[in-house]
Amino acid sequence: KVFSKYFSSFFIARTGANQFSVILLDDVPIVRIEEVYNRHIHLVEFRLKDELIRATISAGVSSGTAKCLEVFSQAEDALYS
Repeated sequence: KVFSKYFSSFFIARTGANQFSVILLDDVPIVRIEEVYNRHIHLVEFRLKDELIRATISAGVSSGTAKCLEVFSQAEDALYS
């Protein structure tokens, strides 16, 4: 829901056990991606019965016209650096 509110063309896929990747097909400035991440994505909170559950999310960002695997690799490097 968050992605469709801010970006018109994107693809989300599960790429690992607890890893998801988002490909933005729009030409989006990194600053806009950071803004959406900081505002809506980095911390997810929900209630389970009477308990508040918080999950933090880490992200790496890459851009360019390189091959898909290279862009994913660059984003993963950014995540861990």
